[in-house]
Amino acid sequence: MKNFFELTDTMSLYTPEFVRSVCQKLSLKARCLYELLLRRTGLSIRNGEKWYTPNLGVFVIYPREEAAAALSCSVRTVAGVFKQLLHAGLIFEERIGLGKANRIYVCKPDLPKPETSPCVN
Repeated sequence: MKNFFELTDTMSLYTPEFVRSVCQKLSLKARCLYELLLRRTGLSIRNGEKWYTPNLGVFVIYPREEAAAALSCSVRTVAGVFKQLLHAGLIFEERIGLGKANRIYVCKPDLPKPETSPCVN
């Protein structure tokens, strides 16, 4: 899951492969936060080189306070949700320091290939 990716219009979080391999390990809040981060990644891609680093690719900035407001929960809860995404390999954070928000790189999950059904013609 270490490949950073560029968002496409056809990408969906709700394919059976994604749900089976990734979503079962995540809380509902983690799934929602991942989707919010994917949307922000799309904005970063459209806004150009300001949101791109040569080594790691496209990044987003999403302060914990903003994420907490979007998910209607505490900053402490959001910190735990970010940890879930980090441990699942769905994000990577680059610490900037100096009181600035971290850069968040959204990763593409390694999904198993869809199973082919013998009934499909």
